[in-house]
Amino acid sequence: MSKPERPLRYIQIFCILSTLMIADVTRKIRPQQHSAASSLQWIIFGFVVAMVLCSFFLQWFFRYFPSRSFPPWKNSIVLGYWMMGHILRLATAQSVALFAFVLHMFGCSAALVYVLYGSSLLLLLFWQPGVCPAQEN
Repeated sequence: MSKPERPLRYIQIFCILSTLMIADVTRKIRPQQHSAASSLQWIIFGFVVAMVLCSFFLQWFFRYFPSRSFPPWKNSIVLGYWMMGHILRLATAQSVALFAFVLHMFGCSAALVYVLYGSSLLLLLFWQPGVCPAQEN
């Protein structure tokens, strides 16, 4: 594991553990017996899907930031964009779990809530940082 990758791995582990803790709290908390409006639950679900797609696009944008040969002091700028893109992607995957918790508290269907928890965990588990730009040059 390279030195710039280490903090990202720590953030990934923290996000996985916190997602599991949020899912456990969801299992223990029983919301009041009101059912959320179907339109509200699908609006939030659509927002989650759009947010995940935007995170992939923004992470791609930061990854393909012009990678010409910079002087050493500008390589830190490229490294900063690389780390920012990955932190954004991890935060988005974590926010999917938080939206699942919000839907649970609104009384939405358990199937949709657990699909969101599962997708959050899958996004976090299969995330890979790739090659650090400081190592490419």
